[in-house]
Amino acid sequence: MSILVKMNPSESDTFADIILSISNAAYQNNKKTIDDLAKGDHLKFRAKIRSMGNEFKLHHLRLENEAGSIEDTGQSENFDHISINETKLS
Repeated sequence: MSILVKMNPSESDTFADIILSISNAAYQNNKKTIDDLAKGDHLKFRAKIRSMGNEFKLHHLRLENEAGSIEDTGQSENFDHISINETKLS
């Protein structure tokens, strides 16, 4: 399963920016949240980057398998709730 995600700000005026791949295990652990998603919902999720894209190619991320890896944060016009957590690789 995959979800197309549009970032804000977006790299494209018309297309999604991210393809979020969801394994069967990740789906089962986050089933209610994923099943209840609607177009336009704002998401907070934990995922690993599979490949970087650009303005012509989608970024590909894979949702973490743990429960709570994806959260629907509503359809607000206020984006103050969006945060980016940086993880350094060793």
